[in-house]
Amino acid sequence: MEDVKDAKEEVTGTVESVVYRNEQNGYTILEVSTDKKELVTVVGTMPFVSEGENITVRGSYVVHSEYGRQLKADSFEKRIPEQPDAILKYLSSGVIKGIGPKTAEKIVEKYGADTFEVMSNHPDWLADFKGISPRRALEIGDEIRRQMGFYRLFDFCRDVVPMHVALRIYQNYGERAVEQLRTNPYALCGKIRGFSFTAADQIAMGAGGAPDARERVLGATVRVLERACETGGHACLPVKQVVIEVASLLELDPKEVAEHEKDFVLEKQIGYLHRKADSLLYINRFYEAERSIAGRLLQLDRACVRYRVEDMEPLVNRAMLESGLEYAAMQRKAIFEAASSGVLIITGGPGTGKTTIIKALIRIYESMGCEVALAAPTGRAAKRMAESTACEARTIHRLLEVEFRDEADGDEGATFARNEHNLLDADIIIIDEASMIDMFLMQALLAAIRPGARLVLLGDCDQLPSVGAGNVLHDLINSGCFNIVRLTEIFRQGSESLIVTNAHRINRGEMPVTDARDKDFFFMKREGGALISTLAEVTAKRLPATYGVSAFDKIQVITPTRKGAAGTETLNQLLQAELNPPAKDKAEKKFRNVVFREGDKVMQIRNNYDLTWDEDGKERFGIYNGDIGVIGKIYDRQSYMMVSFDGREVKYGFDLLEDLELAYAITVHKSQGSEYPFVVMPVTDFPPMLMTRNLLYTAVTRAKTMAVLIGREDALSRMVENDRETVRYTGLCDMLQSAGESHV
Repeated sequence: MEDVKDAKEEVTGTVESVVYRNEQNGYTILEVSTDKKELVTVVGTMPFVSEGENITVRGSYVVHSEYGRQLKADSFEKRIPEQPDAILKYLSSGVIKGIGPKTAEKIVEKYGADTFEVMSNHPDWLADFKGISPRRALEIGDEIRRQMGFYRLFDFCRDVVPMHVALRIYQNYGERAVEQLRTNPYALCGKIRGFSFTAADQIAMGAGGAPDARERVLGATVRVLERACETGGHACLPVKQVVIEVASLLELDPKEVAEHEKDFVLEKQIGYLHRKADSLLYINRFYEAERSIAGRLLQLDRACVRYRVEDMEPLVNRAMLESGLEYAAMQRKAIFEAASSGVLIITGGPGTGKTTIIKALIRIYESMGCEVALAAPTGRAAKRMAESTACEARTIHRLLEVEFRDEADGDEGATFARNEHNLLDADIIIIDEASMIDMFLMQALLAAIRPGARLVLLGDCDQLPSVGAGNVLHDLINSGCFNIVRLTEIFRQGSESLIVTNAHRINRGEMPVTDARDKDFFFMKREGGALISTLAEVTAKRLPATYGVSAFDKIQVITPTRKGAAGTETLNQLLQAELNPPAKDKAEKKFRNVVFREGDKVMQIRNNYDLTWDEDGKERFGIYNGDIGVIGKIYDRQSYMMVSFDGREVKYGFDLLEDLELAYAITVHKSQGSEYPFVVMPVTDFPPMLMTRNLLYTAVTRAKTMAVLIGREDALSRMVENDRETVRYTGLCDMLQSAGESHV
């Protein structure tokens, strides 16, 4: 574990050895001999630094439990040698593969102080030296330009962006990076992870840019729209709101900003949707996503073969006979609607028979010789779908065959092998937990479905919307363009469960039953410090002891918020201390304010399509937002750890730790699509926007065996009574209705 000392230090010296380097992300461990004859271990993102070089490093000292005192680099300067003797020492260090001390001596002897100019601009001249082929000479030129290009970039933006972000910029733009930053730094916002509008603005304003420059207003517009997506899941915003926020951000006259926005719309630099009430502005890719979804859904709905009820009746009756079940009226309706619809939406709460419908559709369509594909947005939802149907179910990403994405491709979303050029073979695609599908995943899914195939979307429209941008399921339902079956009847198994009963009571605005004995739903009245201590005791001791279950994989604490005494940040520290305390045989890695320890339960908090893992000897790609795993071994010296996600062993470089957080407690939003045997939830005063009925309903419906709510009854009552849903701006419903009317 690291003990961090905050005081900033500066060290100048010569690199004696490169102990370790990750070539992909530039993370490096150096031994540096200082002017005071001290040997300092330096760690951080320092690509292209080699033995024999003279560098200045700025950072903070940390004390590592195993490796001792280290300087954690925030930034560094590498002085490119200019004098012949310094150039000779540099090249002799082996910094350029293929050039050893003898060859370096000959090159410097011939070209002197012009050596780097020759190597960069006339590398073919190096082929005159024995041992350097024409091909190798060109490779040397490429390597020199690469190194010099990065340092020119880092020198240019050292005070604005951290080293790892500078490396990402260089990996994307190469030798054009500095010119791109000089010309229009705002263009990098949203393309380079970690490069903020603030950084772009510092660079532009520092270079004498005009406060009302078009590219600055456009950059601010994109930032406002991106932030709306990040914080509220909005696909777009009303024009007036964008103008006000951009004007405030840039301290400009709103009228001037409004004129710029009109120009951006006309030039198609941002998307625009006209509505009578309030017209909307989009980032272009968001606009194209919703437009594509609307067009493909309507096309899919029109293209299918529509079977008559009398044609399907014998197949439905045979399916009932084979399953030993009697389908209820609304279940039969759903099955018949699927036969007469290209797109069908089935919505209902827990215990309303959605799984029975899925199993019936599989049985019926397979008997017709059709290929059926089952999928869900998350790994846990797909696993649950597979278990309940006894058929293969995949994540939507796996169904679409997500592909590896190189760092140089930028920070845009996933690419898939299944797309409009390589369509899915399935005749009917059944998607569970459809309320979780964001606009970009829906866009990708629809692009891969062939005309004539059927799409059945099942979900609970009363749950929270997707974590990602958009409100797809709600928009499809509200558009009135597709057949919808609403399931309301609770079946026998569900009616015996107080979890199910109370979930439906909450959804109707009624207080849950909290005084029943020997049931699966409990409310424990606690407040203040007693609430938190009881929650920890119930999770770590009482439930495991009473029911013989593991707190790691059977019990999940769910809370509405990240902040505060009952937020994930505080609860995770508390539960980590209870469930996985420090031990001599457990390695740790401190990252920012979090200690990751071997054996910790962790969650991936953003999609990473480049992480790899092995499945039956095949390399697979992708760990996704909401996936939960356990830290295995931490290799501190090699700067990585292994994390196991349901048997998928994934290597995490320390530069990726910003994508992980402890998962003993998770937010309700992050729990969507998952079920846990035991759910424990604090109920107290949360921010008003989180004291809502649908958030409470979503949390309770995550519990399969038992739900335990701990807190104040008045807070529970306020959540039940508050049926206000947070506004999420989208244009999909309007696009569907407009396109649908044009085909009437």
